[in-house]
Amino acid sequence: MRVVGDMALVMNNWTATTTLTKSPDARPTTDKGRYTGEFERRNGRWMVIAEHDSERTEYNDSAMVAGVLLASRD
Repeated sequence: MRVVGDMALVMNNWTATTTLTKSPDARPTTDKGRYTGEFERRNGRWMVIAEHDSERTEYNDSAMVAGVLLASRD
């Protein structure tokens, strides 16, 4: 976090692990990414000006197709 006067910039890396609950043989999936947020202090309160999340993708075509098929409906 960096604060300059009434402005603040927050940046961090994130990791999220999820597992499908409706599939008995589901394996966890771990995704990683980056968060950036801009804040401004107005009347003594910090207000969000802008936020951005990005996911670091390391998927290949076969992994993407398998994920779409797994998430699709019959």
